[in-house]
Amino acid sequence: KRWFVDCGIERMEISPSLPHPGIAAHHRMTQAAVEFVIHELNAGISPQDIAARLGESTSTIYNIKREYFPKPEIPVVILCINPKMTSIEIDEIGKGRKGNKTTFTLIRDKTHKSYVGLIRGTSKKAIGWALAEIRARCNIVSATLDFGNYVPIVRAYWPDIELTGDKWHFSERIKEIVKEARERSAYALDDQQVESIRKWLNASAEEIVDPEEQEKAKERASEWSITKILASEQNLFRTTFKKLDNASQERLQKWLEFLPDLKEPYRFLQRNYWLFNQVHLSSSEAKNRFWKSLYLLKVNAPKAYSTAKFFFENRHGEILAYFDTRENNAGAESFIRQIRAMLAISRGLVEAELVARLIREYGKDSPQYRFTPDGKPRTDKPHAPIVACRNGEPQVGSSR
Repeated sequence: KRWFVDCGIERMEISPSLPHPGIAAHHRMTQAAVEFVIHELNAGISPQDIAARLGESTSTIYNIKREYFPKPEIPVVILCINPKMTSIEIDEIGKGRKGNKTTFTLIRDKTHKSYVGLIRGTSKKAIGWALAEIRARCNIVSATLDFGNYVPIVRAYWPDIELTGDKWHFSERIKEIVKEARERSAYALDDQQVESIRKWLNASAEEIVDPEEQEKAKERASEWSITKILASEQNLFRTTFKKLDNASQERLQKWLEFLPDLKEPYRFLQRNYWLFNQVHLSSSEAKNRFWKSLYLLKVNAPKAYSTAKFFFENRHGEILAYFDTRENNAGAESFIRQIRAMLAISRGLVEAELVARLIREYGKDSPQYRFTPDGKPRTDKPHAPIVACRNGEPQVGSSR
């Protein structure tokens, strides 16, 4: 049986005919309607627009998309090893969906600024075979990575190479120290201090010109908990003081008067933000300044230091190595942003094949080496990925 739908331009025949396996019967939609939804998703139309056109809920359209476009498991996308590679960088990629713990490991060739591979998982069992192949074919002398589980894994394969921790991940760890100190200080406030903070917040709300915003500010000041109010203003405590405008600087100083235990963790953040961006400093001077800032944190804010004691005592070698190499994971992070951007704009795409397409475009279409998860060479060529089409035509750079 053939189905015809009006796509707004001309009547179009839909093929193949339904029923499609995997589409649940509880959607209570006609076969022609489900077929139309699938066609529009392939054409690049957003689920919101499709739902408005059919008079269905957006969640129904998303359910059909999830059922008809499954996300297959991919233990490895591609592995391209250049024997002349001497430096690598490793980072992890999450799918970016709440509650989804699936992650990939990205390995990049820093020597030639190309991409080596994208492997499902972050454990030693998942990526060990790839690191073993790289060790067998290349003379690796340095690596750049975050401060997660990759440090002991890489050390197991290259005990003597120089490992450099990414400064962006280090700054995120410092922000976590400030966050924990902020929450601890908020819980320690007594009733009189809380009342003083609420009076100050109400007085600040009176200065807002917009009546609607003023009403919201008063509601926050009177009904929200101090912990929740501080969480809504966390950017004040995560930004360097000089980058804030005058009003934000005054507000931050007022908060630090109410929360004195937060001053030293914030100063530690300020010192290291400045230190990791001063390329003119010699390696020895930068290391001395870092140890001094850490000592001041330990003496003046022992509770804040204790929350990150394990990190500083076990990862100080990777932290200090940055002042010798000045290397970071900028290339890997750029590639991760490209993947996330493509996933964000994709409609009706199988995610695994989309990532495979991106890897081939940025990591060479004909790699010298291909391996299965068991470490055996591959001879088969990956299939062309499914691509999104707009107005019946494939996007630039894709194949039907």
